[in-house]
Amino acid sequence: MTTIADTAEWKALEAHAKEIRKMHLRDLVGDGERRASLTVSANDFILDCSRQNATPETKQLLLALSRAANLEGKKSNMFLGAKINDTEGARKDVIEEGIEDNHYITTITTTITKHIM
Repeated sequence: MTTIADTAEWKALEAHAKEIRKMHLRDLVGDGERRASLTVSANDFILDCSRQNATPETKQLLLALSRAANLEGKKSNMFLGAKINDTEGARKDVIEEGIEDNHYITTITTTITKHIM
């Protein structure tokens, strides 16, 4: 059985991780362009990944991996109430209750996803 770890996108991210491991965060935090590319804000919520040992290339490799894994399709299926995996029986009414209870979080997630994808 093929897994996400067998994809070219995973292998590219793995190779990148080995290279970036050599960099120290203190050498990265002063880069304003890097900080801007790794920060997203939506609805008064700020997602700042610039304090991670990551670069804009890391972001692009992670986005490529999410596309290879069909993350958007899986997220859509979850919100439609489709069966997500074999270990759970997600029901549409449970998902709908979660969406109603967490509308603000859902809005933020959707907005951030649009900004980074």
